Amino acid sequence: MPPEEVSRDLQLADMVLLLGDQSRVWWRDLEGVFAGEEFYVSSLTEWSAISRGAFAPEQIIERWHSDDGPADIEFILDSQRCVLTHPNERDDFLNIAIISEINRLISDSGYHFAVCDNLGMPNWVVALRCEEEDSLRRDRGWSFLAL
Repeated sequence: MPPEEVSRDLQLADMVLLLGDQSRVWWRDLEGVFAGEEFYVSSLTEWSAISRGAFAPEQIIERWHSDDGPADIEFILDSQRCVLTHPNERDDFLNIAIISEINRLISDSGYHFAVCDNLGMPNWVVALRCEEEDSLRRDRGWSFLAL
């Protein structure tokens, strides 16, 4: 078996084992983002739960400009008001790119959200330190999206 297939097999096996650890792993279908569904509110709340204390948004509000978007996601983080935008470019899919914006907001914590490529579906998120991500890449063959 080629090394890249072994790495994929290790990553997939690790991911299956870790799915039950909802205190450290976020996994969810990315489809279902519609006005009134509060998908971002629940996602940010769930990311907070796995953030290892690095991301603790308060007063999360999802405000849609129209049924077709865009949507603004507002919250308070460390006493500052933050606004992220869901442009609704991918129809009803969560815009995973907002994680890069969140990572900028929490950069001083030493943690960042890493999105595993999950065999082409970016719906598996963990909070890691850089050395932890490097170790998973090196020792377990994991791959992550470039955010």
